[in-house]
Amino acid sequence: TPWSGSGDGELEVEDESGRTLQDHLAWQLEMAHLPADSITIGRALIDAINDDGYLTETTAAIAKTVARDVRTDAAGVEAVLAIIQQFDPAGVGARSVGECIQLQLAQLDPATPGLEAARTLVQKHLDLVADHQFSLLQRQMHCSGEELDQALALVRSCHPRPGAAFQPVRTEYVVPDVYARRTPQGWVVELN
Repeated sequence: TPWSGSGDGELEVEDESGRTLQDHLAWQLEMAHLPADSITIGRALIDAINDDGYLTETTAAIAKTVARDVRTDAAGVEAVLAIIQQFDPAGVGARSVGECIQLQLAQLDPATPGLEAARTLVQKHLDLVADHQFSLLQRQMHCSGEELDQALALVRSCHPRPGAAFQPVRTEYVVPDVYARRTPQGWVVELN
C-alpha cells in the first residue's frame, strides 16, 4: 500500500514515482467505500481537478456531466466534493486560494494558537495579506501584533498549490559544449 505506519500513530506517504494527483485521489475515493452513485460523481470531480489540485468546473456542470449515469444536482455534487476535500493532499478540490487555505486550516488541531484569527484572516482579509497591509489588518481584526503574527504564520504554512507534489520532475540533460580528454601528449579540449 502507499501508506505505512511509523510506530508513533502517524501515517507517511511512501515514494510513488510516476503516480499522478488524479491516481492518488482515485485510490482514496475507492478506499472511502462510498455508494456507487457517489463514486461516479467522485470520479467526475477528480477528472475536473487540475494538476495544482483545484476544481476547474462548477458543481452544476459536473452534475450535467454525470446526468446519464446518476440523478443528481449541484447540491449532490457538492456533498461528494466535501468528501474529496478531506482527502490528501490537504486543500485539494478547492475552487480558490482562499478555500484551499481554509481546507488546510480545518485539518489543524482546534487548539492551535492563532487558528481562529487565521480563519478570519482568510475569510475576510486575504487581499490585505497579499498587499502586505499588516497595520490595517491588525486594526480591522482587532487583535494584537502577536495574534496577527501567529495567524500569518499559519496562513503562510499552507500550500497554495496542493497538487504540486504530484507533478513529475522532468529530468533535463545537459549537453556539454566541450570535452576535456587526457591524452599521452597532455590534456586536449574538443568542441562538442
